[in-house]
Amino acid sequence: TVSCYFVDQKNQLWVGKRTGLIKVSSDFKSYETINFFENKIIRSLSSTNENKLLVGTNKGLFTLENEHRIKEVLSNVTIVDLAKDKLKPIIYIATNKGLLQINDDSKVETIYPDIRFNKVLLDNRNHV
Repeated sequence: TVSCYFVDQKNQLWVGKRTGLIKVSSDFKSYETINFFENKIIRSLSSTNENKLLVGTNKGLFTLENEHRIKEVLSNVTIVDLAKDKLKPIIYIATNKGLLQINDDSKVETIYPDIRFNKVLLDNRNHV
């Protein structure tokens, strides 16, 4: 079951599933399963301003610089949704433990603690 998808700067399609993450080539002729995520439910995908893929799962938030370099950014939290600020280098993170934000230095700040968020949206003035 597909839970989310994202097209990166190289025009590659990333598909998040309940059973892992798949990268589809830009010509749609090949695909690759990223095995690290096979036991995690992918819930949301986005990218940083540095072209790293952000992967939100039921077990935390991870970045991929390439298929072989995966870094855990947040653990012990369910990531529900990700939204990229169009004006500032900030990603908003909806979780089961509140609304967070992360900057390009991977510094995480809590905006609204202890509230379960199902979605994070930005308006036309880029406000949460």
